[in-house]
Amino acid sequence: MIRSVVCAVACGASLVWLAGCVNAERPAPPAAGPTVSYGNASPSVTLGEPHNQSDVSFLEQAVPLRRQADTLARLAIARSPDESLRSLAKEIDTAEQPSVTDALDRLRQWGQPAAAATPSPDPVSRDQLRQLASARGAAFDRQWRDDIGRTLTRSLAVAGTEQAAGVSPPVKATALQWYTELSSEQEKLSALTPD
Repeated sequence: MIRSVVCAVACGASLVWLAGCVNAERPAPPAAGPTVSYGNASPSVTLGEPHNQSDVSFLEQAVPLRRQADTLARLAIARSPDESLRSLAKEIDTAEQPSVTDALDRLRQWGQPAAAATPSPDPVSRDQLRQLASARGAAFDRQWRDDIGRTLTRSLAVAGTEQAAGVSPPVKATALQWYTELSSEQEKLSALTPD
């Protein structure tokens, strides 16, 4: 009888321990800070991938910045009379980082609404985009260099902030790759800009 009771208690304790292992969240590492999330029981969340508000903020800002750079690039491809400017615009348009789709997917996985990825504020306003769309020739090229320059500068700042303050390894890797691409694009833009 005592054996049966001991066996039942041991089996029950084992089941409780196993249930705790399956459902428990991993504890944060020492000094991780209170803003780090380590996932939850939702299967759509990448469990075990730490992230903080800087990672979320980077993705939220990267989406509209990337979209704006693509819009500006496509305008230049279609409208600029300058072959070297169109070449830079094509490079900007085909750049790989950050992928808007990947950024929005990751935000959803982290429980952030996709609608949160909105400009805050745009480096180039809608009025400036309309003015650019109606510009021609050298006036178009001059305004485009100014507009894309502001977009690249803002994007570099956002990517640099993620490098300094983010904790998500894949998001930091995206920010580093984007920073490298942006630096190259900004250097080529400087070479196009008249003295």
